[in-house]
Order: sequence, then C-alpha cells, then structure tokens
Amino acid sequence: MVSTSGTELANRRIGWASLALNRGNHSSARRLLDDAERVGGESTRMTANIARRRADLYLREGHTDDALEQARFAIDGYTRCGDDVAAARCGRLVGDILAITGDLPQAATQASSRAGPSGAVRLGARRRSISFTSSIQRVSATRRSARVEKCR
Repeated sequence: MVSTSGTELANRRIGWASLALNRGNHSSARRLLDDAERVGGESTRMTANIARRRADLYLREGHTDDALEQARFAIDGYTRCGDDVAAARCGRLVGDILAITGDLPQAATQASSRAGPSGAVRLGARRRSISFTSSIQRVSATRRSARVEKCR
C-alpha cells in the first residue's frame, strides 16, 4: 500500500482550492485551504503557499486588508525559503491590492521594489510602451482635430 505524505495531500488541496476559487466557489476554496493547513505540517514554504492562496480568496471576496496581510505573510515566508520568484509574484499581488484600494503611489513603489533586475527591465519596457502608445494617441488626436478644422 502506498501512503501519501502530508505535504502531497496539502499540495493537492491547494491545487483544488485554486480551481474552486477560479470557479467562484469560495466556500470550497476556504475549506480546502483549511484542510491543507491541517495536513500540510508547519513548513515555511507550505504556510507561504497557503497564505498566497488565502490572499487570492480574500481579494476576490473584497477583503483587501486581509488579502494584503496574507500576501505580505507569504512574501516573508517565500523570502525565508529563498524563493525570490514566488516572493516577487506575491509582491506583484500586493501591488495589485494596493492599486485596487486606490493607493497608486504605494502600488508603484511595491512593483518597483519587488521587480528585481529582469522585472525592472520589463517595467521599463512597459513604461516606454505606454509612453509610445500615449504619444501615438496624442499625434492621432492632433491629426483628427486638424482634419476637423479643414472640414469647417
């Protein structure tokens, strides 16, 4: 008989919770995360994984303060484990939460502080892209208004 470890059981429940969350079934997602926490043990990575999913759940339910707390808890856990990629992804989530709550300056600070070298390049490219798009829109608007003037 093959036995399944607590970590594997918890990871399955986290995956199922993510599926339930994507389907809008928040009560099932909450129950599965509670089960994952119960069977998963006390590893830092596991608690960070669960906190990350709880942050998603709270955000979808509109509980931004709880979502922010869980996302920051997950960042701390992933950072202690040395998982910079997961910590950065949670940092992006924190930035999204801050933007949703209307704290755009803090959201921008969060995004740039967690981006790292490759993220900074992407952020820079995104800013250039937005700037270029804005320039094109301004030129296009100027040309449209010039055509309107010619038509009068």
